[in-house]
Amino acid sequence: MKKIILMSRRNSLGDITAPTLNTITIEDANPTDVVMTFDEAVTGTNLGFTIAGTTESSFASISGSGTTTITGVLATAAVEDETITLSYSKSTGDFVDDSSNELEDITNQSVTNNVISYGPELIGDPGFDDAGYWSISASWAISGSKATATSSGSGDGIGKVGVLTIGKTYRMEVTLSNYSGTGDFAFRISGWTARFDTNGTHVETLEATSTEFKLNGYNPDGSGDFDDISVKEVL
Repeated sequence: MKKIILMSRRNSLGDITAPTLNTITIEDANPTDVVMTFDEAVTGTNLGFTIAGTTESSFASISGSGTTTITGVLATAAVEDETITLSYSKSTGDFVDDSSNELEDITNQSVTNNVISYGPELIGDPGFDDAGYWSISASWAISGSKATATSSGSGDGIGKVGVLTIGKTYRMEVTLSNYSGTGDFAFRISGWTARFDTNGTHVETLEATSTEFKLNGYNPDGSGDFDDISVKEVL
């Protein structure tokens, strides 16, 4: 007796479903990056994509090929309130999934634009090159383009009066390196805020209840070097 094996048409053909573009976002932290997420891994280049609603109409480059997350890089950053859309033409593009199914045409798919606009830099000495610009506590010093905390006491730090407006919201950023000790640090414009005790760039957005900007030690005995400080109003 002959054994008959029946196979579905789908199984005999393998994967015949085109990849789907699920979401497209631009985040405030990286306003040149258009992040596309697909329902499966895809490969391809920047060919075939067009952008509308912002300065650039195409990607300068693409990264993430071979994964489900593809990032198209804009030469000029997107800005707040731009209504941005993305289109794709498979006749000029080359995006495919692992089974060589082509990405289908996309027409004016909405891009979630999370970019926020900011005012100009409010700190007159962002590189810590002028100690005379700041008020400085005893356990802190400014030298060699760094603000240095040495076993900072709670509430010790650096500050500048008159750079903030009460009731307005500000984005603050600073880079900490060479951290040691057991203490931590915080931006202070509305009481004690989220604290940090690791090397790297730290960002906080808060509403001011004072006109003075401060960078302070919170729990005592933290040490480290600070650089590239920035304070900008959120518009």
